[in-house]
Amino acid sequence: MTTENVDHEAKNTTPADDMENMSFADAMKIIQERMDNQPPINMAIGSTTDIYLRENPTTGYSWNATVTSGLAIVNDSYVPPDNSLLGAGGEHHWTIKGTSEGNQTFSAVYRRPWEEPSPDDITYVEKFIVTP
Repeated sequence: MTTENVDHEAKNTTPADDMENMSFADAMKIIQERMDNQPPINMAIGSTTDIYLRENPTTGYSWNATVTSGLAIVNDSYVPPDNSLLGAGGEHHWTIKGTSEGNQTFSAVYRRPWEEPSPDDITYVEKFIVTP
């Protein structure tokens, strides 16, 4: 079986110029609203897609991602910024693989792991339809 990449990256859903002038929470809200208004992404079993979300672990915040049973996280890594500025954030990168048919979901919550979950936590949800 050949693995094919689905042409999609979450970081490309909002132009960089827009994101530079707004808070992280506001940028994520716009990204999530755009995702909510798009149909689920079609993905064949065995294919992969990449999701990139901004992250700054120097603040104590990080993404905690989960997937439904028809998806697998085959890569979960933090990509530091290209510069050496103290406290600069980078991106979190996941490679998701379709493993079984049906409606599937990638979900991530941006929070400090030692704090209790809150309705104000920043979330990201992306839906997929995995096909044979």
